[in-house]
Formats: sequence, C-alpha cells, structure tokens
Amino acid sequence: MELNKSIKKIQNSGVSIVELIMAIAMTSVIITVILSSWNNFNRHVFSQRRKSILRTEIKLISSALTSQLRRSPGVIAYHSSGITYISPNNGDTIVYEFYAEELLKNDKSIRFVAQDAYINKFVVEEAEQNIENNELKLLSLFIELMDDFDNRVSINSAVAVKMLNEYEAAAEEEEELSRWNF
Repeated sequence: MELNKSIKKIQNSGVSIVELIMAIAMTSVIITVILSSWNNFNRHVFSQRRKSILRTEIKLISSALTSQLRRSPGVIAYHSSGITYISPNNGDTIVYEFYAEELLKNDKSIRFVAQDAYINKFVVEEAEQNIENNELKLLSLFIELMDDFDNRVSINSAVAVKMLNEYEAAAEEEEELSRWNF
C-alpha cells in the first residue's frame, strides 16, 4: 500500500499542461506590455532629443540674425519672406531670403547641425507696436524649423531697426567702398 501512495505522489507532483500553457501565456502578455512600453519610451526620448536640437538650432539662427540687425547701420528693404540690410561688420549688403523651404543668406543655403532639418516658415513683418522714434521701425521675425520626423519648433522675435531710404543705402555702400580707395 505504501508503494501505491508513493506512486500517486510522484504522479500528482508535476505541472499539468494547462498550467504550463497559462504560465507561458501570462509571461508573453507581460513581456509584450514591457516591450511596448519600452518602445514608446524610446520613441518619446528620441523625439524630445530631436526637438531639443531643433530648439538650439533655431535659437542660434534667430539670435544671430537679430543681433546683426540691431548692430546694422540700417535695413534697406524687407518683405514677407526676406530682408536686406547693411552688415554691421564690413558694410556689405546682406540678404536673407526664404525660398522653397530653404533660408538663403546671400544666395547660399544655411546648413544645420541637425540632420534632415529645414526651415518651414520665415516671415518678416512690421510689428503692430509703434516706436516713437521716427527713424526706427519694429520688425517681427518668425522662424519655424522642422525635420523629417515632423518635429516642429518656432521662434518669434522683434527687433527695432533703422530703415534706410535708397539714397542713404547708396551713400552707406559708397562710404564703405571709399575706405578702400586710396
């Protein structure tokens, strides 16, 4: 009789096939949830890293442009997608023009550190606020930068500039040239 009891204990001590299938199913569900969460987390981190790079790029472009405009002797002309002004450093004429998702500086495309980044929007317009000084005009600059992953960042800045009429612009360029004529 003792032999029969010990045989029954050996037969009942194992795991049934149903219990094994349930354990595998629950494990696979848990692993699927963990992997899905991990992928979403990685996607979010990648997106935020790209946006951070784009924010840095757009701040550099905007600060460089507004700094040059503030120091410039004057703006010659502007329109909704471009601006022409006198360089504060050497008196040359600098032209920024937005054309076909490219921002051109003196007909050369501006390149970015961020791969697959491009200017989606570049708008120059007169700001609604008035400046009491008649020589100065407040311009609003809006720049939107995107990448191929649909990350989008934008910046809006305003700068007070001196507007030059055609006579002043020609005199400014001639004065710069006369420095080089001995």
